Amino acid sequence: MIGDGCFPAGTPVDVQTAAGPQQRAIESLQPGETLITASGPMQLRAIEPRESPPAPGAAIRLLPGAFGPGQPGQELLVTSEQLLLIRDAALPDGVLAPAGALVNGRSIQRIARPPGLAWFGIALEAHGMPLVANLPAGCLRDPGQPLSARLLPTGPGLFALRGRLSRIAAAEPPPPPAPPPAPAAAPPA
Repeated sequence: MIGDGCFPAGTPVDVQTAAGPQQRAIESLQPGETLITASGPMQLRAIEPRESPPAPGAAIRLLPGAFGPGQPGQELLVTSEQLLLIRDAALPDGVLAPAGALVNGRSIQRIARPPGLAWFGIALEAHGMPLVANLPAGCLRDPGQPLSARLLPTGPGLFALRGRLSRIAAAEPPPPPAPPPAPAAAPPA
């Protein structure tokens, strides 16, 4: 099943190569490669195709800049359970929060999960936060394996974080105005 650590085909993941950092589609990754994570390079232990439940469900769409400039660097689709590492002035050490708890209706949206989408899980040598579209996001973890950061519980801290993310979304410039309609053609004489 899909959940935390699972991403749809086409999701860009930061990989360390001999030529330097590169973004590659999740489905092209190979065990043994080095992924760039929030805490430094980590080796990819496995890339696992995951089955999407046959019943319709929700996904979370993260728009570019939802967590600040370049985070994520492009539109990103994740599960509601996907843990994201959030760092800001109020949380300098960073905390983990599930994407579904951060929905603000503007830059973080709950949408119907697109049917037929292939999903892949990332397993690292330990729990880590690979950079996915420049956003640190949790990987698969074994039962009992500790998280790589503190989980932000539901309550005042989470509500304050959601408020800060809403202010980031509100500070985005509005979309450009639609072009004026073309003048109507003169009726034939």
